[in-house]
Amino acid sequence: MIACFFGSKFVNLELSKSDLFVTMTMQLKVPSIACEGCAEIITEAIESLDAAAQVKVNLEAKIVTIDSKSSLESIKEAITEAGHTVE
Repeated sequence: MIACFFGSKFVNLELSKSDLFVTMTMQLKVPSIACEGCAEIITEAIESLDAAAQVKVNLEAKIVTIDSKSSLESIKEAITEAGHTVE
């Protein structure tokens, strides 16, 4: 609970733990991406960490763009555990 003044009124705000995390946009080079199947595996691995994550995979550039509340390290670990390399 956070207490604050709003105008001239004292207000208590209820926040859950998930409200305290900010969505970050990250770009990762994943040189092992070879096909749409690889992109799906990587997307599923990231979404297993954060179901609300937005994942875009550029197959040609081998770049994964992620909007997520998960940490960079946890996303890298998920991609690696899915069998891909991250630079």
